[in-house]
Amino acid sequence: MSRTAVNAISWNLMSKIFANVGQLAIYFVLARLLTPSDFGIIAIVLVFINVSNIFAIAGLGAAIIQNEKYDKEKFDTIYFTSLILALLVSSLLYFLAPFIAKFYNTDFDLKLLIRISLPIIVFNSINSIQTSILQRDLNFKKIFLSTSIPLIISGLISIVLAYYGFGIYSLIANNLISSVVSIIFCFFFYLPLPSITFNLKHAFKSLNYSYKILITALIDEVNKSFFTLLIGKKFNNETLGNYNMGRQIPTFASATLNSTIASVFFPLYAKRMSENLKNDIVYLKVIRVLNFIIFPFIGIVYIVSDEFIRFFFTEKWIESIFYFKIFSIILGLHHLHTKVTYFINAVGDSHVTLKFELIKKIIGIVFLLLTLPFGVNILLYGQLFVTFISILLMFYPTKKYLGITYIEQIKDILPLLLLNLIICLFIDYFKSNLTLGSITLLFYPILYLFLYIIFSYYLKIEALKDLFVLKSQLIKKRNN
Repeated sequence: MSRTAVNAISWNLMSKIFANVGQLAIYFVLARLLTPSDFGIIAIVLVFINVSNIFAIAGLGAAIIQNEKYDKEKFDTIYFTSLILALLVSSLLYFLAPFIAKFYNTDFDLKLLIRISLPIIVFNSINSIQTSILQRDLNFKKIFLSTSIPLIISGLISIVLAYYGFGIYSLIANNLISSVVSIIFCFFFYLPLPSITFNLKHAFKSLNYSYKILITALIDEVNKSFFTLLIGKKFNNETLGNYNMGRQIPTFASATLNSTIASVFFPLYAKRMSENLKNDIVYLKVIRVLNFIIFPFIGIVYIVSDEFIRFFFTEKWIESIFYFKIFSIILGLHHLHTKVTYFINAVGDSHVTLKFELIKKIIGIVFLLLTLPFGVNILLYGQLFVTFISILLMFYPTKKYLGITYIEQIKDILPLLLLNLIICLFIDYFKSNLTLGSITLLFYPILYLFLYIIFSYYLKIEALKDLFVLKSQLIKKRNN
């Protein structure tokens, strides 16, 4: 892999990590200033904004990235195509807002909140094209600066607004200001303003290329939105706010981890970086290493979740603890049923990935509908069960593409899973008989990791050895 590509991947990774960690830090502060009901109602608003964003952007960024040469007329046409779509979608949502507000019948003026959030759709459509142009040219350093600086500015402004009592409007401002500042930043420093150009041929050709990407993104977003909309309708805003907060924190951590993995292991498969190891052996080592790193953090989160929520978010978020625990397990196991897709996509069979993703999402929705009448806690247990079904489901393509038997796949998961379960139960029992207060956040993670490393070493857990082998191979290939 060339030095330019490595540099691009590094900046891309840094950008995603900073965005996730920065947004999480902003959420920490806002959660202390606002209420679960504020976060619940904004979750409903953002469902409609995010789905509208997908229609407005329409996968057109990919149409830019796949162009080998810079074509100003085509790029300007894509700008205005996306802008036209954003205005059309925003207009439609403007007229639908009263019906949405009537359907949910909340104490908040949902119609007003949706309508004042509509500019986000327009600004995001412009910003997505800007980002795609920079991404096409591998200017990930510029992407990092044009996303991180607006994130800091919008975060600080939203925190000030929340402090002075603007409530839910500070959450809307956070999204709105970030998009506006990013657009200004890109046009001022990096990209020329588009000319008023519109070529109908370029527009149709770009839309024809990008509509499949739109459909894939829409399926994923609708799947996530379905949960939020149903919970928002079935339960109150406070329950939805706690549910969303319990999901949001593990989601940020999972997104950061997945960005890291995608930036490293997709090129590993696509470029066949390993000369001495077959793909099946590389995959097994990667999964073992991921399990070795991720499983203890699931256990640690379970152990300290009560103290973590109370310390960072205050007592008003106590009800989110249960959701926080379950989502940490669900998202912590996410890699077990998604990482094989990097290999499948690398060999060009992305349609297989789409097929299995659809099957998993259908199963998830079926369990959602079955468990919804029994309360949100049972709903979460149902989704945890779906996670285990998804892991077992992905054993099949793993066997087909990499020749790894079902028994081998189970053997690579079970030892570390059992080791972490035993340590977690032991420390949880120990914790129930010893109250340490806030020091719990420091003491028990250290104790957990100490026991974990000691037992892994003496039990000769293979993943520990794989961790050092894989690290040395990646460093070697990167230097080459």
